[in-house]
This record gives sequence, C-alpha cells and structure tokens, in this order.
Amino acid sequence: MSDFPIPNLLFIGIGLIAIALGIGYYFFHREVSRRKQIEVVLRQQTQRERLVNQIAQHIRESLDLGAVLATTVAEVQSFLQADRVLIYRLWSDGTGSAITETVLPEYTKILGENFPAEVFPGEYHQAYSLGKTRTITSVEQADVEPCLAEFVKQFEVKAKLVVPILQENRQNPHQNPHLWGLLIAHQCRSPRQWESWEVELMKQLATQVAIAIQQSELYQQLQTLNAELELRVQQRTQELALANSFLRAEIAERQRTEAALMALIMASPRAIFTLDLAGNVQIWNPAAERMFGWTQNEVINRPNPIFGDDESEEYQKLQASIFAGTTYTRVELQRYKKDGTPIDIIFSAAPLYDTENQINGLVAVIADITERKRLEEVRSALEREKELSALKIRFFAMASHEFRTPLSTALAAAQLLENCQDEWDNSGKRLRNLQRIQTSIKNMVQLLDDILTINRAESGKLEFNPKLLDLEAFCRGFIEELRLSIGDKHQLNFNCIGKVVSAYFDEKLLRSILANLLSNAIKYSPDGGHVDLNINFQNQQVILTVQDWGIGMPIDMQKQLFEPFQRGKNVRSIPGTGLGLVVVKKCVDLHRGTIQITSETGVGTVCVVKLPLTSDSSQIPKIFRE
Repeated sequence: MSDFPIPNLLFIGIGLIAIALGIGYYFFHREVSRRKQIEVVLRQQTQRERLVNQIAQHIRESLDLGAVLATTVAEVQSFLQADRVLIYRLWSDGTGSAITETVLPEYTKILGENFPAEVFPGEYHQAYSLGKTRTITSVEQADVEPCLAEFVKQFEVKAKLVVPILQENRQNPHQNPHLWGLLIAHQCRSPRQWESWEVELMKQLATQVAIAIQQSELYQQLQTLNAELELRVQQRTQELALANSFLRAEIAERQRTEAALMALIMASPRAIFTLDLAGNVQIWNPAAERMFGWTQNEVINRPNPIFGDDESEEYQKLQASIFAGTTYTRVELQRYKKDGTPIDIIFSAAPLYDTENQINGLVAVIADITERKRLEEVRSALEREKELSALKIRFFAMASHEFRTPLSTALAAAQLLENCQDEWDNSGKRLRNLQRIQTSIKNMVQLLDDILTINRAESGKLEFNPKLLDLEAFCRGFIEELRLSIGDKHQLNFNCIGKVVSAYFDEKLLRSILANLLSNAIKYSPDGGHVDLNINFQNQQVILTVQDWGIGMPIDMQKQLFEPFQRGKNVRSIPGTGLGLVVVKKCVDLHRGTIQITSETGVGTVCVVKLPLTSDSSQIPKIFRE
C-alpha cells in the first residue's frame, strides 16, 4: 500500500491535469496573440507598400508636381492618422514655405506661410542634407530646443516627424545631395510615439517625392527646351520664308535681267557667242550668223567654227587663258567665213562666272573691221601719196638749190679758166678754181650718194658687208682725214675708253655714220669751236658719242630728226639737205644698233650711237654674213 490514500492521488492527478491545461492554454493564447501581431504587422506592411506603390504609380502617370505632392500629403495624413502633413520647400536664400498641406479642420493652416531663414538654422540644414530624420514625441521634452518648441506651439503641434527630401546632383553624382525640402507630419491632439515603420514609410515617400520633383523639373526643362526649339523653328521658318521670298525675287530679277541681256545680245549689231568649258557654242546671235555664215543650228553645242584646224593650237591657248581668268580686249585677227572669205575682226573675250563665282565658260564680242581696214589702207595710201608728193616738192626744192649751187660754182670757175688767159698763167688762181670745181662735184656726189643710200634702204637693197675691223684705229684715222680737210677752223678731239677689241662692222656704212654726224657737228658749230668723238668699249656693245657746243636744235624739231628733208628753223641760212641723219639712222639700223640725240638751242648737241660688238663670225646673223 502506498503511503497516500487513493483519493489524494486522484486529486493530485486532477491538479496536474489542470496545471497542464492552464499551461497549454497560456501558450496557445500567446501563439494566437503573436500570430495576430504578425498579421497586423504584415497588413500594415502591405498597406505601406500599397501606399508607396500607389504614390509611385501616380508619379509615373502624372507630370503635374502640384497634384503629386497634394496626393502624397493626403495619403500620408490618412494612413498615419496624423493631424497635419505638409511639404516644406527650402529656397536658395535660406527662407522656406509650406507649398502643400493636408490638415484637420480644427487646426491652423500653414499652407502659403513664408518663414525667415532663422526658422531653419544651418545645423538643421547640414543634418538633413546628410539624410538624417527627426522624431519628436513631445515638444515638451527636455531635448527639444526652447525656440523650436515655442515656434511649433503657435500651430498647436504636440509631436512631429521630419524627413528630408533630397535630390541627387546629376552633373556630379559624387557631391552631397541637394536638400530640396522636408516632408513633415504633425500630431496636434497629443504627444505621439512615432514607430520605426512610420519613419521608414516617410523616408520611402520622401524618396518618391524627390523622384517626382526630379521628373517634374526634367519635364519643365523639356517643355522649356521644346518651347525654345519651337521658337527657333518658328524663327528659322520665318527666316527661311523671308530668304525664300528674297530668293524668288532674286530669281525673278535674274530671269528678267537674263531675258533683257539675251534680247540685247540678239539685237546687237556685233557678233556675240558664248562657250562652255568644253569649248562648245552655247549662244550664237543673229549678227554672228550674218557675219560668218554659220546658222545657230549648225554651231550650238558644237566646237567654235571661227578658228580653223590649222590654228587650233593657238586658239586652244587663247581659250585656256580666258578660262584661267584673263580678259582680252580689242585683239585684231583675220578669220574666215563659212564660204572661205577672209574677214578682219576685233575680238574681245572675257570669262563667265556662275553663282558660286566659278568660271563656267566665256563670252566673246566680235566686230567686223574688214571695211575699216580697207578704208585705212586707202587712207594710208592717200597719206603716203601726200607724203611722197610733199617729199617730191621738198626734194625738187632741195635739189634745185643743192645742185644749182655747186653747178653754178663749177660753171663760173670753168668760165673764168676759159675766158681769162691770165687765170691759166697764174698757178694760184688756177688751183683755187680747180679746187672749187672739185668741191662742187664732191658735194653733188655726196648728195647723190645720200639719196641713193636712202632709196636702197627704203627698198631693202642697201647692202651690209661686215668685216673684222679695228674700230679705234678706224676712228682715229678718220679724224685725221677730217682735220686735214677742215684746217684750223675747228678743233677735233678723239678719246677711246675701255678695252679695245676688233669686231665686225660695215666699213662703208660706219664711215657714212661718222661723216654725217661729225660734218653736222662742225657745220653747226662756230668757228674756233671744238667737236668731240668718244668711243667706249663695253662687254657687248660699243658706244660712239659725237658732241658739239654749237647752235643746237629746237625741241619741236627733234621729233622729226629722222624724216627726209627736215631741217630746223634756226639753220635755214646754213647749207644742208636734211638727209644726213636719215642716212645715219639707216646705217645704224643695219648694224642692229640704236641712235639717240639730245639737243638744246644755244647749248649744243649730243649724238649717242650704240652698236653691238661681234668678234665671232658665227654669231653674225645670216643676213650680215659675206
């Protein structure tokens, strides 16, 4: 038997069962409560997520920032059962204002209120910029700044939850985010313990608000860009319309100008044609048809027919020069008509330019000068005939005087010798009369020689026979001969400069040059005067200079020095033919030399003759060779 009675054991068992049932009920009830709490948490989490998703969806669907912000604060106020929810905007100058608000009717509205920078100190700004949040369970807490507590009490605030709205820097992601504003929840009825999920919800919603703000700003920028683009498009369209208007007007004006120009070309009495860069005719006016015989249909888009194949190379050079930008004016040419008739023309041509100032062809204007050339030839023949008549008159006048004087002298001397016997017995008188006859004959012979020289030169029959000659010795000998003939009436000076070389000259022509220049210098110098002959040997030429200090020549006479029978007014009393310098010029020309004369009345005359030096017979032109 047991020490305990059976009833006692029964009571003990029942007690243990009751205890076990109590413990089981306790754990069951705790599990139920835990599950209910989990369900509440899950339901709240689901609701939070649904709220965040709704706001995010609204942000995606709407570009109206005001509507998005209003919906956000309304949903938050309803979900958190807060008395007031607002968005506080911070401006660049430190001030701020409530731009969106949802508040219960019995509490003061903050919407539209502007607050000075002192309401939001720098340390607040720095903390919120770093993403920190602030929860105030009661404004009466010891850790709440007195100034803040005093400020929020005017809006019946007992507790508040503040979350920053931050914007990332798109230009520089490494910089701290920009503090755009604050998302704020107020509890006005009583203090409130803010739960962590409420803080997290506010942070998530602040992030969505920041996205909405960024999206709105981007949209505003896009709208601004679109507006600016539209404005630029409108401006450009107006500019294009104006430019198009000007272009149409310019085209119309150009068409009118081209039509007027084409009418002028077609009506022009001058032959006008244009060529493209390939040398093909593009315009051929009626005057060109009449002048050359080719019709427009025969030449359009074909090579220019005016220049024949025998001169195509010459024409190609001329054409290429024009296409390179050269303008030719009044070029006299002889061409041929379609029927082979020669035609004298004046040809003027210039390049044509396109709208981009590039050469795209040429235009030529041609005048028929065949009749004018014929008239010029007739006129030239008439003038030559007049000149010949005048020369004949001057020649007859000169010949009658120049031949009569020596003939009369010779005749008188001969009659003296014939009629006076004592003239034959007196040897002195006989010698003087014979010398007078010889001198007269020499003068006539010289005159005839000059006339023959000029005639041969004019007809191209004057002979040129160059021989190797010591010019210095030749000139010195000639001076000596001249000194014997003139006696003591004049002083002749001779000077030689440079290295003396022998060269090829025609001795007869050279003697004629020196004789005429020196005789003129002596003739027109006073008795006792002196005449200089200087020769200067240079590398390729020799310079002969004859200088006197006689009466000189008038300036107006110097233009006609080398015309036959021309003499100055100041030498009429001195015998002369006017042929000496003409003969000199012909002789100098045959030597391929030059002559230059400078003179001043009462001062004297300087004659400079330049002759080429040729000591190698192979270098003498063929026409000069023996």
